[in-house]
Order: sequence, then structure tokens, then C-alpha cells
Amino acid sequence: ATLQVIGSPRWASFNPSVMDKRLYFRVNLCYVPNYHADRSDSRVLNFDSRYVAGFGKLPTRYSYRGYQAAKLFIGASAAGGSEFPYKVNNNTSNLLQMPYRFVQHERGGTYVNDQWPVVCYDGNDYTITVK
Repeated sequence: ATLQVIGSPRWASFNPSVMDKRLYFRVNLCYVPNYHADRSDSRVLNFDSRYVAGFGKLPTRYSYRGYQAAKLFIGASAAGGSEFPYKVNNNTSNLLQMPYRFVQHERGGTYVNDQWPVVCYDGNDYTITVK
């Protein structure tokens, strides 16, 4: 039988002196991250190079979040009202991080994003994948 642990995204930031990250592979850890910007993606590389040129350092996760929030939500807010969820879900701009697709929750009529990726540590071949 294979053991798999579903963990918190906070685990990714644990100091190795607190948590031996080799354990993540042994237990086939999976978690939903707070964000994911694929640095092999040309859009992210372009953003990174413009950010470094402007600020002299690599962007943080908050840099990506701020840029993405402005690009996605400010553009969609121009539509306003009931068109807002449609504009967000059908956004054709190239986002840097995780995609957004808001679906209406069956209780309360609120909208939730159902497009979060999952990071998995595979103990069989010691790879980390983002699904």
C-alpha cells in the first residue's frame, strides 16, 4: 500500500532544520499552493526581466499576485454587475500565476475559484509535479 499525505502549502516554506524535505517524497506529499508562477513560462520570464530591470531584484509572490489581480480584476470590473464573473472567467489575457475560473457555489450564490493546481512529491522517482 502506498501512503500519501495531503498537506498545507505552509510546508513548502519550512526550514530544512525543522522539516527534512526528503520526508515529503517518502510520504508522497501533495498540497494546494497559495500561488504558482511557472518560471519556465515565457510570460513569467518576461515579467521577471522587466521587474528586475525596474526594481533590481526578483519578484516575490506578492509581485505576481498584484500584477495578476490588477490585470484580471480591474479589467473585468469595467463590465460591472452581473457581467463581472463572466468577464473574469473568459479573460483572454495571459496571466502569470494560477488560472481563475469562478463557479457559483450552490449555497449562498457566492463564487469560488475551482482552478487551483496541486503540487505533488513523487517518492517513486523523486520528482515534483504541478498538476
